Amino acid sequence: MKSLELLNFEGPVLIAEQTELGTYLIFDQWKNLVNELSKNELMQFFDGDFEIEDSSGRFWNWSIEHDDAKPTMESIDEFLN
Repeated sequence: MKSLELLNFEGPVLIAEQTELGTYLIFDQWKNLVNELSKNELMQFFDGDFEIEDSSGRFWNWSIEHDDAKPTMESIDEFLN
């Protein structure tokens, strides 16, 4: 299963894992499953169209987080394709 750290602040806070069905399971820093997204929904998250809530109730908006906490565009492309 391929995985990608979506946000990392001195440790991963959101991680995506691709399933065999082509969906993406989103886990928080405590390894709790917090969402399952389609590829289109994951792209919308990258665009800032919606936030992901972790198991502690914190909402994460990928587009407004610091660039140093995000994977490179090359890593994202490799993960999605």
